[in-house]
Amino acid sequence: MSLFSSLSHLYSSWADSRALEKLDADRLNDLGLNAFDIYESRRLFGQNRAAFLDARRTERAFSWLR
Repeated sequence: MSLFSSLSHLYSSWADSRALEKLDADRLNDLGLNAFDIYESRRLFGQNRAAFLDARRTERAFSWLR
């Protein structure tokens, strides 16, 4: 049973990444991200991916406020 849950988790992780890849540059910019961030996050899974994207978004927000 754990094999199926692992495969399900992996597939949902890929599906989330694909959904972000389909956004255009303006929408990604509204989120504080760019296409390179999405590309870099593909090698990470789950909470690691979310933490990476959140860190990138926060870094851009702070640089914009400076």
